[in-house]
Amino acid sequence: MPVTRLRIPELTAEIEKRLSIAIHKHAMKIERHAKKELYPGHGKLTGTLQRSIQTSDVERVGDRRLRAYVRTRGVPYARRIHRLYEYLIKGVQKAGKFQVS
Repeated sequence: MPVTRLRIPELTAEIEKRLSIAIHKHAMKIERHAKKELYPGHGKLTGTLQRSIQTSDVERVGDRRLRAYVRTRGVPYARRIHRLYEYLIKGVQKAGKFQVS
């Protein structure tokens, strides 16, 4: 009878790949909702802040963690607008719970 070989490294890589895709999709959903929170009279004047909201690539942290960021880059007044309107927090709330499909 042949010996069954465990494919743990291959399975781990496949799971990590699928999780990375799911994390990236969820981060993009958060980004879309955060951008929708900014509109004229509610944090949007020129659209620069909306364009600065970006999702980072999914990265591995340690042995068991994957993460991605949704953040604003290069806009010095982004924190002030976020304190007023909490557009990133509302984007996270509207995106809902993270689910792997």
